[in-house]
Amino acid sequence: MSFAFGSRFRLLHQPARTISRNLTNDAAPRIGASKHYVRIAGPASYASRCDVLNFLQEQSALPSTSPSVLVQGQADIYQNHSVWLYDAGSQDTAEQVASKISGKVMGLKLIRAAAVDKKIADSMLDPPERGARTRTTLRRRLNLISPSPDERGRSLLATSLPPLLKPRHLWSFFASYDVVDVRLLRKSGVSCIVFTTEAEAERALRERSNISLHGMQTISLKMHD
Repeated sequence: MSFAFGSRFRLLHQPARTISRNLTNDAAPRIGASKHYVRIAGPASYASRCDVLNFLQEQSALPSTSPSVLVQGQADIYQNHSVWLYDAGSQDTAEQVASKISGKVMGLKLIRAAAVDKKIADSMLDPPERGARTRTTLRRRLNLISPSPDERGRSLLATSLPPLLKPRHLWSFFASYDVVDVRLLRKSGVSCIVFTTEAEAERALRERSNISLHGMQTISLKMHD
């Protein structure tokens, strides 16, 4: 593999905590810059991370002129989970990059940001006063999300739910993810959760660690209105 950051790729063989410690300041992703990024949190294998890096390079999603665009491990956030950040540059939208990754990494499933209506998302919540009735609604809504094999035979989530007006509305569902029946989500094949702004992703990673600790993966998309 010929990659922009050269020998640093070998750091992926080391634990994520070591990677984070070895990265220099100029090699760290520039969060807050006007670039789209995709963050994957959860137990990802070494092979999966290599697939993502290779694929992004093949698609020119990682600019060869920007060796500072790198993967940053933040293993301290979780006990046994790593957080990897892929800065895709400005030539691809965040959704395009997420689509590429979801089709490339085996077992990664994606709920697309433009596929959940705010009212439907709100109905998926499970406040105590609604209890089993809301769980039934959640199950009914998730039944609309069916696995659809892509050209490589891997399962990718497709949905017939109405599009939403603003991608950020997806947060109305996941802001209260801790009161949603995780077993229903997993039984429905949902292994990846989408956040649509940097602030929402940071809040989720900070306050909703049960998302990763339950074996779920999260993707955050930095969107520009």
